[in-house]
Amino acid sequence: MVSLVVWTLVALAAAVVVLVVASRGNDGSRSGGPREVLTDVRAGLASWRSRKTTPEATARVLEPEPVDATFDEFFAAAEVDDDAYLQLDDLADTLLRARDLASRGVGLVRR
Repeated sequence: MVSLVVWTLVALAAAVVVLVVASRGNDGSRSGGPREVLTDVRAGLASWRSRKTTPEATARVLEPEPVDATFDEFFAAAEVDDDAYLQLDDLADTLLRARDLASRGVGLVRR
């Protein structure tokens, strides 16, 4: 619990540092300090609340044209010559070892 609080405080301190660096990096025409930051946040929230989304205002999504291909063409294009990532023999050996270890452990359990 303590580590969670510590890391939260570290994150908040980093956010404050970012805001201070960003306010120092402006062009110098506006130097209102924290009051200017609050004014900017309020203006942003007000414009966000008043924004109305209409179908004309939203961006158009272009859908890709469908490609007609048979399964044979698809699988021929996706064919690889490398070994498979998962070898069935290795998987079977691993499962057999796990089963043997589990069956040996069941006899050792005492109540």
